[in-house]
Amino acid sequence: MSPLSSPYTNTINPELIWARVEDDITGCYGTFVIELNVISPLAGTPTPLIECDQTPNDGIADFNLTEADTDIINGQTNNFVTYHETLAQAEAGTDALVSPYTNTVPNIQTIFARLEEDVLGCYDVTQLVLQVDPAPSITEPISDYQLCDNDGDGSETFDLTSKYDEIVNTLTDITLTYYNTEADANADTNAIATPSTYISSGAETIWVSAINTEGCTSVGFFNLIIDTVPLFTEVPLFQICDDTTPDGFTEFDLDSLIQLLSLGPLTLLLAIT
Repeated sequence: MSPLSSPYTNTINPELIWARVEDDITGCYGTFVIELNVISPLAGTPTPLIECDQTPNDGIADFNLTEADTDIINGQTNNFVTYHETLAQAEAGTDALVSPYTNTVPNIQTIFARLEEDVLGCYDVTQLVLQVDPAPSITEPISDYQLCDNDGDGSETFDLTSKYDEIVNTLTDITLTYYNTEADANADTNAIATPSTYISSGAETIWVSAINTEGCTSVGFFNLIIDTVPLFTEVPLFQICDDTTPDGFTEFDLDSLIQLLSLGPLTLLLAIT
């Protein structure tokens, strides 16, 4: 008979040991089995939570911390997770954070997750990284896009993609998509199908969504403007007298036509056909 000494360190988990209860006077005894069970929650390593910033970028965003629960619990039953700003708070199980949580350290912040089982309160603590990716800092405001209605039909074909360099400025790896409404730009719905050959009657606003390789977006807009042909009066015949040498050649004061042609400010360009 080899009674165990206490404290006793189990050799497997769980482990069965035998208990003997004996009367000190009569020596009568009884026995039963005790299961030694060590509860040891082990927190999984969570994938960092990443949110996109909004311009102007300040490195601050709202995080749904519970999105990391599955990684931390890692298939273990009867466990729950709480989140804390400091290791000491996580160890003590105090000052649990509430989702959505707004990070207090810009761009990247590390908080602490406490995985606790609901029988004895055993726990493990792991780190959770909160990361804020910047939104594209596109040009603001974007200049108007103007075309002349030289044929007078009231519409023109705009190449919206020609605004790319102006909009992205010095940014790289930016994809632009164009929309007719701000709501569509924010929801990424009903994009303009052929932005390089967009027909418009002018006086409308085009909304543009810029997305970077991190998947973060910014939304801006620019106006389409069609300038009309200036009002003018045609002068089909310009006659003057020959000079002192009657040879059919003389000098014409073409600038004198401006007053005849124009009903307003006008620049006159003439060419030989």
